[in-house]
Amino acid sequence: MHNDDVIRTRDNPAATEGGVAVLRGNLAPSGAVIKHIAADPRLLVHTGPAVVFDDYRELKTPLSAKEVRASDARMSGTSSGACVLHVAPESHPVALDVPPRRLSLDIDDAELQCRRAQWTPSAPRHERGYGASYAEHITQADAGCDFSFSRWSG
Repeated sequence: MHNDDVIRTRDNPAATEGGVAVLRGNLAPSGAVIKHIAADPRLLVHTGPAVVFDDYRELKTPLSAKEVRASDARMSGTSSGACVLHVAPESHPVALDVPPRRLSLDIDDAELQCRRAQWTPSAPRHERGYGASYAEHITQADAGCDFSFSRWSG
């Protein structure tokens, strides 16, 4: 027997739009992804402070919180609550607005350009091995999260 609440037809969707949204803005010009159908609706338009972590150990406790989290992470599945993932380029957002698909730092373009010019990347954590290869060669999410040296050049 067919159950219309389990296997739905196009004229009986579970939601009016898909459950995943691609966001763009001055903080994620190459995109970011949110599974907005799993987020508390009050967090779909949210502005808040950026909190940056240096490593996974430092991130572990806040990751369990049910507020909005944004990351350049390549997670398998998501934690409960709202998570914006695969922010590319890697950065820290402060303004999320899912309906128009925006993710932005709430500062003017001149200030953002000045901050980018003054930024220097942190020292590599690994001198060799997989960690060093990953840090040096992994591509951003919009380019497949793949090693640059493994891409076919056709």
